[in-house]
Amino acid sequence: AADVGVGSDGSLSAVRCLFSNCTTTYGNDGYVAWNVGLYYCVFTRMTSSPSKSTSESAAMVVGSTLVNCSFANIWAHRVLYKSKAYNTVFGHRTMHIGDKAGTGGTVLLSSCCCSSVSDEAAAQAGDDSDTLFGQNDYQFKDMLTDDYRLVAGKPAVGRGKAAYLALIPEAWRSKDFYMQTVDAAGPVNIGAAASAQSVATPSAQFVLLVPAD
Repeated sequence: AADVGVGSDGSLSAVRCLFSNCTTTYGNDGYVAWNVGLYYCVFTRMTSSPSKSTSESAAMVVGSTLVNCSFANIWAHRVLYKSKAYNTVFGHRTMHIGDKAGTGGTVLLSSCCCSSVSDEAAAQAGDDSDTLFGQNDYQFKDMLTDDYRLVAGKPAVGRGKAAYLALIPEAWRSKDFYMQTVDAAGPVNIGAAASAQSVATPSAQFVLLVPAD
């Protein structure tokens, strides 16, 4: 169901795409996406260079606008650089969203949901400050089987802002990653599973219990 097209400003757009098993290495300018509009996309199973992480060339997504995207199971020292994210969920193991201190790689977040508390110091509020941090919880149905629907009751469900859907070209706005209809009037989920129809019921989860001393 993925679409790739050219935006009104001539930049490339990616819609309902799955980006998986990519590695970015410092010095090689090996971006996953650069100067791209990313809409209803999922990023998973990725790593980035562990060194010089404040550099643009160590980042995965550079100079891009993201609307209703999902990041899951990613080890990265710089996921975004000089980018803006709206209604986007940075889920389990996604680390170091942006760079706030001095290198010009500012990342603006608006109505996002982030797994790590440390990301609050690495990014700035965008058009609003309604972004959740420290949501270190399994947001997705089953990452092992690439099921990135949100689980009912999780923080990202119903917390997106419908107004940000207007940032998506009209031709691609009405269907989310799972080709479910997205109601422009809301409610809208944070992440690529934006539609209320893309919320999954909870499944059994295994939890490691450590005995107390």
